[in-house]
Amino acid sequence: IHLPRPAEMPDNRQYIALSVFPNNGQGEKALSKEKAGQIAEYCKTKGYGVLQVNGPEEPVIEGALQTNTDFYNAGRAMLSCKMLITGDTAMSWLASAFDLPTVGVYSLAYYPFCTTSENWRPVNNNAVYFESHKAEDIPNEQIFNAIDTVLAS
Repeated sequence: IHLPRPAEMPDNRQYIALSVFPNNGQGEKALSKEKAGQIAEYCKTKGYGVLQVNGPEEPVIEGALQTNTDFYNAGRAMLSCKMLITGDTAMSWLASAFDLPTVGVYSLAYYPFCTTSENWRPVNNNAVYFESHKAEDIPNEQIFNAIDTVLAS
């Protein structure tokens, strides 16, 4: 599905959106607060601010702006960013409908009988996806290299 962008989008081109706490930061699909902070810091070294697309029960990424709003407005804020870094969240699906550049991290442990996450990840021509037993196990260097690749495109 490809959708037209909503009218009157905010200007967040100097931000990278992070949605990395599926299930309110609990379980195999979520990154730790520490790893999320490291990714946020890396984004800042590239000259971007960080916008955490968060729910009310999620951990807060220090130094990031939080959306703290309803899903529609959080989605608008995310879609106006330079790119999205996400776990297995609804935001990854929303980003795919608009081909927003995305780096996704997926856990195979959440569905223990699967050997790949390809069958439940969104299709996004501008996405780079990684998978591991737990999303937390995906090396930072892989994520950082993908961020660099997406920012360069």
